[in-house]
Amino acid sequence: MSFIPPQLLTAAREAPEGERWLHEVKFDGYRLGAHVEDGRVRLYTRGGHDWTSRLRPVEAAVAALGARGAYLDGELVAVAADGMPDFDSLHRAMRGGPRAPRLIYQVFDLLRLRGRELLHVELVERKRMLAELVGPGGDHLRYVEHHVGSGPELHARAHALGIEGIVSKRVRSGYRPGERSGRWLKVKCYRLYRMIVARVLDEEVAVVDADGAPAGLVPVWSRLKRAALRPGAEVTVKALAWRPGRFLRHATLVEEE
Repeated sequence: MSFIPPQLLTAAREAPEGERWLHEVKFDGYRLGAHVEDGRVRLYTRGGHDWTSRLRPVEAAVAALGARGAYLDGELVAVAADGMPDFDSLHRAMRGGPRAPRLIYQVFDLLRLRGRELLHVELVERKRMLAELVGPGGDHLRYVEHHVGSGPELHARAHALGIEGIVSKRVRSGYRPGERSGRWLKVKCYRLYRMIVARVLDEEVAVVDADGAPAGLVPVWSRLKRAALRPGAEVTVKALAWRPGRFLRHATLVEEE
């Protein structure tokens, strides 16, 4: 069963405007492709590794679609008790167990169906076919809905909800395996946090929150900046939505004026 390298996202500072773009929630998880052939399912990571044996609930959910000759693209997500994606719990969710977070395969694209290649079909039509295939979904499989236009407004709403960000895609674009271009954009929702330097390392600093709890590592590329930092110094960090007791994600140090 063949692996299709996923189309990749290009980072953008702002969500594009206009009806030529559609927008989806960006889920914080692992990229996952699902190949269905002759009733058999194979689940592939972004790098082409076969994770089927590690994700039996997702395998069963994809098989239950009854699709023939299909290939789905999506994101593997762990869901916290509040219903929000929880990247830190993803490995625990994959291990399973009575208290493990629920795994959901959030599917957003369809590259093949009934043996027909769909790479050159317009995105909006691929999504229509995917929505019809997935239907209401289930405990471990969901269709990622989209909205055409209003990119900046949707990004602002995602920021207010504490979501990782949004993905903006050209409505009429085809699917380009392994390519990173301006047709697919990721617009993340960053926030600013005040942290305290605990240790200065070779190319990063370890930071703690106001209560002294470890909050992770933050890269500091400038040697001069690292040399000026001392344990106990307060710094401003830009990162994705953060919860006390967790590590910062995609964190960078903000230059103080």
